Amino acid sequence: MEFIRACAIRILLSTTAVFLLTTLVFLITTIVLAAKYRKVLRRGSESFSLAAQPLCFDVALLQNQGKREYQQDSFYLSDQNDSLLVSEKGLLAVVADGMGGLQDGKAISSITVDTFKKQFNACTTGETQKFLSECVYQAESAVDAYMYASSMKGGSTVVATLIRGGKLSFVSVGDSSIFLVRNNEVKLLNRYHNYASVLSSKVRQGMISQQEADNDPMRSRITSYIGMGEVNEIDANTQPIALRPDDVLILCSDGVANALGNDALLKLINAGSFSELGTRIEENILRQDLQNQDNFTAVMIKCKTRLQ
Repeated sequence: MEFIRACAIRILLSTTAVFLLTTLVFLITTIVLAAKYRKVLRRGSESFSLAAQPLCFDVALLQNQGKREYQQDSFYLSDQNDSLLVSEKGLLAVVADGMGGLQDGKAISSITVDTFKKQFNACTTGETQKFLSECVYQAESAVDAYMYASSMKGGSTVVATLIRGGKLSFVSVGDSSIFLVRNNEVKLLNRYHNYASVLSSKVRQGMISQQEADNDPMRSRITSYIGMGEVNEIDANTQPIALRPDDVLILCSDGVANALGNDALLKLINAGSFSELGTRIEENILRQDLQNQDNFTAVMIKCKTRLQ
């Protein structure tokens, strides 16, 4: 009997020891894994926090009459510092170039820009691209009404962008430009509506030579613009473009694009602070002293996070 009791005690002690040892190993393993998990979670939280930060914006503006008798460009930029407005409606930028060859180009470009502004102020959240297209039609209607009432003739190009939820939508009529600068590359987002595009198509089809296209006196003629009665060409992106911190967006009239190539533009962007970019571009264009320098206007937007 004593022998059985002794065996039972030995078994009980062994079982208890194994249990305690197993529990100790489990606790140590749990502590180690928890420490690793906290480190990973902390790193992940930092990455998530950076990625989830909403974009905010720095802006720079530029407008100069060039060597023209009148200033016929107009522009508008909604308040980038109004965080509630940006979060609810987005950031709207518009540049319109009144056509110098037609009467009253300044009035037409102003009406075009004002129409976008009024539509933006009145809008509620909705499909972004549809909103921009509707602005074009409303601008055309307003311009037609003005020209009918005043018996004037005129026209204007327009480029507009709307950044909403960190994504970019744009609309374009005419030959003004929308550039996206990313990773030290300058990309033209919109397609020009001018006869040069038609000539380029003819060159690709073998109908004319490149020299004939370059020398065509009609190559700069605009084929679609606000004020022509019914806008026959509208360029827009079908899918919004996700913007990134340090992206730079430039909307400009052809007075800027014709004076500066992509390399020159990129060099000016990288030459100093973004807030002084407008001054650098203006000084560069004026220094060239081009004989027929057009009005030149630009709205420039740099994306950043609040941590930058």
